[in-house]
Amino acid sequence: MQQAPYYSYKTNPVKTEGEVFWETSFDYKDPSSPVGYSWPEGWTSFDETDLNMPWIWSADSLGGLFTNLKGLKSHSPEDGWLVLPADAYNSVDGNVTEHLVAAYFQTPLIDCSDKGSVIVKFYQEFISCCNQSYALQLLVSNDAGTHWSTFDCSFGTAMNEYAQKNEVSINISEIAAGMDQVSLRFRFADASHYFWAIDDLRLSEAYQDELILEDHQASLYTDQVENDEGFLCYLPWTLLEGSAFGQHTFWGALLNDGINDQEDVALQVNITKNGSDFYAGSSDPTRIRTLERETLF
Repeated sequence: MQQAPYYSYKTNPVKTEGEVFWETSFDYKDPSSPVGYSWPEGWTSFDETDLNMPWIWSADSLGGLFTNLKGLKSHSPEDGWLVLPADAYNSVDGNVTEHLVAAYFQTPLIDCSDKGSVIVKFYQEFISCCNQSYALQLLVSNDAGTHWSTFDCSFGTAMNEYAQKNEVSINISEIAAGMDQVSLRFRFADASHYFWAIDDLRLSEAYQDELILEDHQASLYTDQVENDEGFLCYLPWTLLEGSAFGQHTFWGALLNDGINDQEDVALQVNITKNGSDFYAGSSDPTRIRTLERETLF
């Protein structure tokens, strides 16, 4: 009697605000398989090269001569993750090569026809070398793979640096909401070393109201962004009194990831010193429409 593969993904028919309705933790272990895992029915793994460098399942290593991380800090690392180990493919038996990977894995069709909004969430870790134009992409189709829309998953991460964002949330409502043949494709290309690993892939409906502070910074500017003098955090502000240099500017980058437009959105900054109020400021209120980003000073 053949043992069923050890993998699972599930759907949730309940329609609730923010509720996860489709998810997988990539529990693809299969002791009966020669490679130790099996792809579930409907999933696709495709290597665009002729060098046998596909995405694989792993539960103990990210692979490679130069890869220092040995596992993920995801929500369910114990049952494995998917990884494209470019470093491992280019460091076989200690021999280092520089072949560029180009491969993707793809979900089966997902029915989002009764969803008014769709958010893709997943955990990722990656580091890339040695090509400045490397690609880490989420592609979304709503017509069974005929046409694709592309989202960048690097979030501005430079080459040779670890992921700027591990917990990813991408609103694909404009493409997927109300559609019954949605598919997701994760593609890593044009890198010769390191890896891209993904775990805990989920689809959920959006919240009615959800503002996300994606980034923020306190900077020393003379006049906001036109004459950036840099951020010298080690230089006490009191030494700069009487000078235009050193005036602090605070900014925040916000995303309206909810269904509703958000009115009168403002960035408020409060600073205390030795237990006493030292500074308080607020940006001018503005409107952020759904799925739009806005930087507030």
